[in-house]
Amino acid sequence: MSSDLGPRQDVVVRRCTVEVVRRGGWSWGPDPDLLTRRVLDALPELLARELDALPDGDEDIEITEPVVLDVHVGLPELLAGSSGRTGAPSGAGRRLVDVAVRASVRTSQVPLARSLTTGDGASPAGDPDAQPLRAPSHPPGPPILGFAAELAARHELAPVLDLLPQPTRDAVAATLAQAVGPADPDAVLPALLLRVAECGELAVLLELLPIPTLVTWRELWVASAAPAGLPRDPGSGERGDVAEAVTAALDAAVTRRRAERGGDHVVRSGDPAEPGPAHPATAVSQPDPARDLPLAAGPASGDPRGEPLPVALSLGGEVVSAGNRVRGPVEVESVLPFLVAGALARVGVLDALAPALTCAARGDDRHLLRQTQLFAAALAYTVLAPLHRGWQRAPGTRTAAAAFADLDDVRDEALTGFLRRAADAAPVLDAVVALTLCRGHTATRPLLLTEVSESAGGGLLLVDPEGLFPIGWTDESDAVVRMWSACGRPNVLLGATPGPDPVLGPVSTERLRRLTAAGMAIATDLPPTRGEHRLRVPGRSAWISPELPGAAVPDLIAHLALLPDQLTRVDDLVRALAVSRRAAPLAPVTGLARTLPLIAALGLGTISWLLWQEREPPDPLLALERLADLSGVVRYSRDEVAVVVPLGRRHADLLRHGLLADVHDVPWLNGRTLTLSGG
Repeated sequence: MSSDLGPRQDVVVRRCTVEVVRRGGWSWGPDPDLLTRRVLDALPELLARELDALPDGDEDIEITEPVVLDVHVGLPELLAGSSGRTGAPSGAGRRLVDVAVRASVRTSQVPLARSLTTGDGASPAGDPDAQPLRAPSHPPGPPILGFAAELAARHELAPVLDLLPQPTRDAVAATLAQAVGPADPDAVLPALLLRVAECGELAVLLELLPIPTLVTWRELWVASAAPAGLPRDPGSGERGDVAEAVTAALDAAVTRRRAERGGDHVVRSGDPAEPGPAHPATAVSQPDPARDLPLAAGPASGDPRGEPLPVALSLGGEVVSAGNRVRGPVEVESVLPFLVAGALARVGVLDALAPALTCAARGDDRHLLRQTQLFAAALAYTVLAPLHRGWQRAPGTRTAAAAFADLDDVRDEALTGFLRRAADAAPVLDAVVALTLCRGHTATRPLLLTEVSESAGGGLLLVDPEGLFPIGWTDESDAVVRMWSACGRPNVLLGATPGPDPVLGPVSTERLRRLTAAGMAIATDLPPTRGEHRLRVPGRSAWISPELPGAAVPDLIAHLALLPDQLTRVDDLVRALAVSRRAAPLAPVTGLARTLPLIAALGLGTISWLLWQEREPPDPLLALERLADLSGVVRYSRDEVAVVVPLGRRHADLLRHGLLADVHDVPWLNGRTLTLSGG
């Protein structure tokens, strides 16, 4: 058929198939149809862009086959709310062509951060056909830089920072400044600023930094030769120079911060940057050969024959052998820790481990970054067999935990010392876990709030009843308010756990008063105590906050009917992970000792959700109860750690739901890939 391809005529699309594919992440968020709607809104403009590339003019073209256009949409563009010109003429000419269009949204969480640290130039959405801004290739940078770029790519930098307490925010800012250094010999700063700027998160990052660091970064940026050769923004109508935009953002941040503290000096892009007062975050520590030894020496740095060299880590008197060793197969009584690691990698928690430890490092404790294997062992103990007599571990449990962490053995004293020194890493990991669950929470559904008994560690526990995911465990009411706000400020359910000797109980009056003062609306089946003002639901043993609308009462009554069973299940979960399987029985239940059960519950809950949510209400205990005895064999090589599980029903279910996929960049495996298969 022939058609006139004049530029002023229309195109009729007779068949259009839109496929939205989300890669990475546990949930689609509170509005599962949001990405699809935005793809449909953007589709007319995207089609016009693709059709404009077809030949036009006066010649006749005969089309004998359907025309297939692959239209790739970047996640940052969709999350920013951009849309096409719905109903506007495409400008591609008058055609009557059968067109099949596939619009794929690729939202991998890894490529952007990986491109920053490896220089592979991957696009933010992981799409090789996209044309984003590309920074020059650079040598690998510190983990905190890739982590910041990854959060920016997912538009999660500001939400994660909002969930952090102020001391941790200051530690993150100091770690970022130290990662760049005063001279930036590897030119990692231009790569970081470009990656964050193209995601629209540069202002958030700069707001985090103190004035001395801002001044230093501006000086390094202006002095760098890299910005001069950067491409212009292909998505900008004015073709503005990206380097100038970043410079302007740095100038504005420095000027605004100085104005806030009363200074009258205004920095302009042509002025030399003031060095500013000395700041400890801008100092680069001298290399310490003993501290900076890698976990294992690979073929490039080890024996000339390619054999890895043994390395030992000194942990307050305990020597733990660590390394990238090649050894014989190890039979383990449970492969559940490996399955949990795969589930955590899907939601991006593993990517936060090294940056969190880096932010926690101070002085001589900077070797914490080299102790991710001890974190892995602690995580394994949290999901393996329970303790005997409150402190003894079975030999099979020790073997499985050591195999998971790639260690020969792990002493309890080493774990206790690690949890004590790495306590400051907890807020970063807690924020990543909380944001993952808050983004997946349905805003119209209530949350569950309870208080943990002192015997189990104390503190407040915020839970999403949909899947029974613990969102956060903290002593601070302000932290609960931040997590509740990140979930969309839903109603909150309170109750008392039935049964003898529960580890969960009602929230204390003093804490509850602070939460309700922040605007939290509650519903409970507990009568109010002195000083508490609640309204009783007529004909029901239920009380609600006075500000709750009457239309919400029937739904809350239905949720309160399920509350006793949910509290019992959460009580069993806390008892199983934080009491019976405590990673370090002698360590207080604070810091990482609370974070480990949260991370383990997220991994177990993700497995349960993927396997059983279509046939029964899932919760983390289901995975712990049904997969704890799934044994396997672990084999180690220079390139991978291979886990083989027995063939059968459980293997088939895991394989069908993608829970046996390869896991790359596991922090404690020193660059090797974790593979899971059946045999």
